[in-house]
Amino acid sequence: MHLQQKIQNLMKERGIERVKLPELLGYKNSNKGLRRLDAWMAGSELPKGRQRELLAVFLDLSLLELDQLLQLDQQELGKRRRENRAQDPHYYLIVRLMAAFYQTQQLPAGTTRKQAISMTRKRAMEWNKLCALNTPSNQTLWFDQKGKVYAISERGPSMRIGGQKVTANLI
Repeated sequence: MHLQQKIQNLMKERGIERVKLPELLGYKNSNKGLRRLDAWMAGSELPKGRQRELLAVFLDLSLLELDQLLQLDQQELGKRRRENRAQDPHYYLIVRLMAAFYQTQQLPAGTTRKQAISMTRKRAMEWNKLCALNTPSNQTLWFDQKGKVYAISERGPSMRIGGQKVTANLI
């Protein structure tokens, strides 16, 4: 990851310990700052607001340069997810049974995209639940209770738990 390498190189050059970095980025709570820093470096979250500005200053980058670096990381992460997911040819039907609880069902081998969409649409209407269909290309189609697609994304189902976003990726 580009951002991770850039941060690690600067920390080494400047002799900054990992535990001191959150303070430089404006965090009063070091643990929270370290969690955010880890998420940024892993590409699972993007810095926002003041942290984005402080991170750009720390890295000696303009906000535009930081955004370009983050965009490269997001593209690489997406590519790796698609490659990993492509190793599994199955479609997965995911039903949101209630907040923070999903049921995942691997559809039979040889299921076509059209069949998988039909099965997911039918399940959403029969159970009157939100459903998702994750494809071998790691695209997720989101279905409402009436069986209509209301969103398409490249991530699995997600929810907020304790203020943190948790994604149920299949890879």
